[in-house]
Amino acid sequence: MKKRRVNYRNLAILAGMLLLTLLLVIFLFSMLFRGCSGKGNAEGGKTVETTQNKDSAIVTFGDKAGGTEINLDNQCGQAIVSFKVRGSDSDDFGDNLLGDSRIKNKSTAKWYAKAEDASMNVEVKLANYTSFVLHDIPVSKFNGLVTIKYKDGVGYLEYKPKDSENTISTYQEELKYKDQADSDSKQSDTQQNPAPGQTAPAQEEPAVTDDTTGYDETWSETGEGSSVVDDSYDDGTYSDGTVDEGYTEDGTGYDDTSTGEDYGY
Repeated sequence: MKKRRVNYRNLAILAGMLLLTLLLVIFLFSMLFRGCSGKGNAEGGKTVETTQNKDSAIVTFGDKAGGTEINLDNQCGQAIVSFKVRGSDSDDFGDNLLGDSRIKNKSTAKWYAKAEDASMNVEVKLANYTSFVLHDIPVSKFNGLVTIKYKDGVGYLEYKPKDSENTISTYQEELKYKDQADSDSKQSDTQQNPAPGQTAPAQEEPAVTDDTTGYDETWSETGEGSSVVDDSYDDGTYSDGTVDEGYTEDGTGYDDTSTGEDYGY
């Protein structure tokens, strides 16, 4: 019987094709279940990236070149859709560093922040349109995971500092900021819209002085001077018809009989 000759060359080619097919299948499954899909957009020189896998999405944002990596844990009860930063050299919050991405509730993200900016504030907006400000974020003190929380209308952080194992909460400090803002708003509203039955404080008017005090309003017929016009005169007569010796009968003068001097009017 004649033995059949095996073509090893064909077997090698077939094995290579099977190997390439297997590798391709493995690569496709890896991309489907554990793969990485990146999304980036520029926000004033900042980059937003999203690393996706079957369990969660990790959002990375900020300036990798000049920032300190901070791991954020969202425990606000809602997804974070906006993250705006205001540094000590700015009066306004910048652009939304998250772009079109969001940090889902109970998920983590990586933020590259400027550690040297000790007075950094962050405006956070949630998916339900709630917004709050995190004041004076101590980036240089963070050690490990930093948790963002929200309760009683206050957003705050919980973290462990580098020099201690105790967890620090900024809740009380943020509550003071909220109370002060509420007080200022209430005072301003009260001044502009007084409550029913109440009036806004009246401004004091200058006192009016009466310049006519002690002034005789009876004027002469010519309107000159302020002397009182009195048409009556004393002719020296009495009710019984007798005449005072000091007066002449026509009332035109005064006769002092004791001296003989006559005073005319």
